[in-house]
Amino acid sequence: MGNYGQIVNFIRRSFFSDQEKKTVIRNAFYLLLSQGVNYLIPLVQLPILFRILSIEKIGALNIAQSYSQYFIVLIEFGFNYTATKYVALNRDNRYKLDSIFSGILSIRFILASIGAIVYFPLLGKISQSGEMYFFYIIYFGVVFSYVLNVSWFFQGMQDMKIFTIISTGMKLLILLCIVTLVNSDDEFTKIGIIYSIFYITSALIGFTVAIFRFKIRFNLVKIHELFEFVKDAVVVFLGNVSAMLYTYSNIFLLGVLISETAVGIFVSADKLMKIGQTMFASASIALFPYLSTKFSKSNSRQFVRKLSLFCSIPMVIFTMVLFFGADFLVEVFTGDVNINASTCLKVLSPVPIIVTLSHVFGVQVMLNKGYNKEYLLILVAVALINFIISPILIRTYQYVGLSIATVIVEFIVTISMGFFLYSKKII
Repeated sequence: MGNYGQIVNFIRRSFFSDQEKKTVIRNAFYLLLSQGVNYLIPLVQLPILFRILSIEKIGALNIAQSYSQYFIVLIEFGFNYTATKYVALNRDNRYKLDSIFSGILSIRFILASIGAIVYFPLLGKISQSGEMYFFYIIYFGVVFSYVLNVSWFFQGMQDMKIFTIISTGMKLLILLCIVTLVNSDDEFTKIGIIYSIFYITSALIGFTVAIFRFKIRFNLVKIHELFEFVKDAVVVFLGNVSAMLYTYSNIFLLGVLISETAVGIFVSADKLMKIGQTMFASASIALFPYLSTKFSKSNSRQFVRKLSLFCSIPMVIFTMVLFFGADFLVEVFTGDVNINASTCLKVLSPVPIIVTLSHVFGVQVMLNKGYNKEYLLILVAVALINFIISPILIRTYQYVGLSIATVIVEFIVTISMGFFLYSKKII
């Protein structure tokens, strides 16, 4: 603990030495709280759903969410990082803020329109029943809400408190409505209606608050400026797409190759595994602009190593809890002793520590140090590897096979990024 205390002091001296850094940490706290609620409420909601819906319907819900995630990633287009940085660098430039806000909104609307052209025609091929076809149509409201979601703007302005209140309130209302209005498989489509209504309402409220609070005025953004926004974000977007191809796509693939029941079993373990992973990723997004400045001024191997160790230790503890407590956690989570889900969780237990390191190496170091192309190439290569091994393992071992594939793929990502940074004498 003494060594860890030294690491904590090192991080504290690095991050908390002046008012600007305290603002960053306060912003990180609210973003962490927001994302934590975004994940913890579904963790409360899912056990309830497991007690209301059949495991087939749980699987169907997650397949639909995985399909929708393709289009959400398209609409977000990496702006959660790049647009946040634009806003942070131009907080005192009123005209520039108006242009950034208007430009990002315009691009997202165009991307949503393109997404809709693809989203709806494919429904006839992927939906296995009329009920699911209707559910997919309704759930597009969630996808469209990301056009108006301006969390990136609040984050760049270092004012996450209001957005956190809005986001948390929305999630609590969704939970309340599902608990009170959904009672059986026959009312499954109500879940899609509830999600769409509250996601759109929350986005509209946040959008309106941002306009009035920061006195935003819409203006016509020149075409070449829009292309610059896209150009700067394209590497992050392609990285997100590549990462999605070995995360959300695998769940979708499991449903297509095996069954909705198999997805339900895997998801019950996957959601538990992602608790710590989501918490870290949320804080990481908030720290990204600050670390961008720090890495541009130095090439501190000591800082990178201590940052990696500091982030890893809590995840090691979390991994041990998942592995040794798998049976108990799954029973509490699903309300049933599910040996299959417990086995999946034990296999997945190393993933939080692996992903934490890959996030530090990739997002915090490689992107901030300007190794965008190398970062993208690693993710694309791993996505291709995933397409080779995942179908084989899924067909052979079903949900356990997907768990094994997840660990292998995430490990390859982390090792590849670690070797690259070591070759550049950064770690």
